[in-house]
Amino acid sequence: MATDFIAVVKTRGYVTLRNLPSCSSLEAFPEVGRLLQAGPVGAKSRYNSDEGLLHTDLANWFVPPQYLALFCVDGAVDIGIRLLDSNSVISALGEYRFGGALVQPHDPIDGRRSLIRLLDSDPGIGRLFRWDPGLLSAATSYSAEVLSSIAKHLAEANPDDIVRLRPGAALILDNWRMLHARATGVALDDYRRLERAYFGIHQQVEYTPATQETNDKPM
Repeated sequence: MATDFIAVVKTRGYVTLRNLPSCSSLEAFPEVGRLLQAGPVGAKSRYNSDEGLLHTDLANWFVPPQYLALFCVDGAVDIGIRLLDSNSVISALGEYRFGGALVQPHDPIDGRRSLIRLLDSDPGIGRLFRWDPGLLSAATSYSAEVLSSIAKHLAEANPDDIVRLRPGAALILDNWRMLHARATGVALDDYRRLERAYFGIHQQVEYTPATQETNDKPM
């Protein structure tokens, strides 16, 4: 099963699986890859700054997990999740603008606030886009302009899809490509139980640390 739906995710960016057994995400996806983390989904957490805003998870990690699985265990039916392909954002704003866009985690990770690229690319693994203004800040004034343009574009963009999860269904998406958020109208106090799991196909990735490639001054 893993080979089939990962192929779909690589092409489309995400896939929805229905009628899975009533169990946890740990039991539902044992063959996808090595599990990195798993836990319940909340409004704000260490994974992201706000479930209601379009984002990629763990954007402040140097190399975020590539695959995210959201598994609906129980609760309100038809839980909506908005999806937007970052490729459309990059195309709309111009990929050239992302070359010098550098960000830093708000909070130190392993005692450091390293420079990381908003859009990164490696011949061995492909393209990695990260986005979560609640976890990342611009490292330069030029980067701040790029972040502002992205935020404006996202505020006006329509989602590519709204996936509605019922108990026993799961959404698996490419966390390096797809932005996601809780759909409008889903209240935080609605009874539901979603579980989140991260999977990584590329476990031994070494990225070259970002450097300030422009004459722009640090923020």
